[in-house]
Amino acid sequence: MRRYFKIYRRILYLNFVSLVAYRANFFNSLISSLVWGGFSIISILLLTNRTSSLFGWSRDEIILLTCSYSVIIGFFHVFFSRNFEYFSRLVDLGELDTLLIKPVDSQFFISLRYINYASIVRVIVGIFLVVYLLRDTEVSLFSVMGYCLMMFFGLIVLYSLWYIITSLTVWFSRLSNIVEFLFTITNVSRFPPQMYREFSWYVFLFLFPLTLIIATPTKFLINKIDFPDVLILIITASVLFIVSRFFWKLALRFYTSASS
Repeated sequence: MRRYFKIYRRILYLNFVSLVAYRANFFNSLISSLVWGGFSIISILLLTNRTSSLFGWSRDEIILLTCSYSVIIGFFHVFFSRNFEYFSRLVDLGELDTLLIKPVDSQFFISLRYINYASIVRVIVGIFLVVYLLRDTEVSLFSVMGYCLMMFFGLIVLYSLWYIITSLTVWFSRLSNIVEFLFTITNVSRFPPQMYREFSWYVFLFLFPLTLIIATPTKFLINKIDFPDVLILIITASVLFIVSRFFWKLALRFYTSASS
């Protein structure tokens, strides 16, 4: 484990060097992150403009959901999304061969080798808005710690789902648009989970892991947490991460290298 921490510190350093070398690209990404983050918040303000509550959530709580979504999706963009965007290219162009022969776990290296520092701005803006929305609310240290912990498990759920689905590119190497599909599906997590119970059982079951990612941490923060929800999120995150490992190992058994 210590070896992997040293490797990851080096990855952070190399990505920072790349950031310094291509500053214009960084500022473009920074502006893009600000625009998308602002758009998601403005859109929810417009959608809730004429209602005081929705599916048992007040307007402020729904806005808080969106701000929490900005935080977690910001972290996801910082550490993972760029790696998933290159996933299909690795397989299609045969670059995966080079990564598989490195003396390091392939899932670790493939999913963590690129860092998008520009997306940190989405995290900062999201945290600032969460604090602003809770300015008149009494929030305990326990609630804050629970919120952070649940956000961590929510991030694991998000990562695991993305890794499982993008692993399909081993069988379908030109499935590059799957990332755009995943970005669209991930957006469902910023709305109240009760909304999706209006759909069919099969649709709700498909979306269920995503409905836990933001709602559970937010409930912790506003003192509306149900501990069964906490347990379900922890179990879901653990199971999906294990499944992602198993599915990746299975996919590699069917991988045909570029040299064969």
